[in-house]
Amino acid sequence: TIKDTDWLTGFAFYLKKDCVKQFGKFNENFKIWYGDDEYADRIQGKIGRITSEYVYHFGSKSYGYKDSETQRKIQLDRLLYRSIKKSQSS
Repeated sequence: TIKDTDWLTGFAFYLKKDCVKQFGKFNENFKIWYGDDEYADRIQGKIGRITSEYVYHFGSKSYGYKDSETQRKIQLDRLLYRSIKKSQSS
């Protein structure tokens, strides 16, 4: 079963080829974070959640989030995401 949703969970999702053709690929300028959020913004209203599958995400296990270099990259991604959002609302 597929139900509408407004959030694209970046750790587990499927994209149809038609989606990539229509909305493009992920923005490769994002290094760690916010790439899935930015993509979800582009495909807003076209996201469905598959209810017959379950994926457990071991949050905070993918990166050493306290590492200063990782935190710097996350901050740069946050700034990029906010910049994109701001330019879209103008």
